[in-house]
Amino acid sequence: MVITTYRCDCKQGFTVCVQSFFSFIKQRNVRRSRRDQVRENEKWPKLDTAEIDDVERDNVTTAPDRIQFKGEFERLMKEHFLAGDDQEFFDYSVVDNNSEYDDLDIKGRDAEEAYFDDSD
Repeated sequence: MVITTYRCDCKQGFTVCVQSFFSFIKQRNVRRSRRDQVRENEKWPKLDTAEIDDVERDNVTTAPDRIQFKGEFERLMKEHFLAGDDQEFFDYSVVDNNSEYDDLDIKGRDAEEAYFDDSD
């Protein structure tokens, strides 16, 4: 980890000092971004289109595979939804707080169990 120091020249006032500090940080981040981009380009050489076509041809999925993948995807999405992990996309409180969606058989069994537990 490299720690970069910035020398504050407060003779110009605090606002100017803060502005020049942020300018310094912005320039440093631009330099780092350019450096990282160059490193990334060096790491991954460009493929010619013939190589890309070969890769795409090798990655073709068959109809049975697609059906299997679709089934797995749907199963995972249902599990994800039922576990309550889709809060970003679905408001679970609308369903949780709506008594019309309650299973009355389960509620009845729960009430019976509570009654008999209390009588003991």
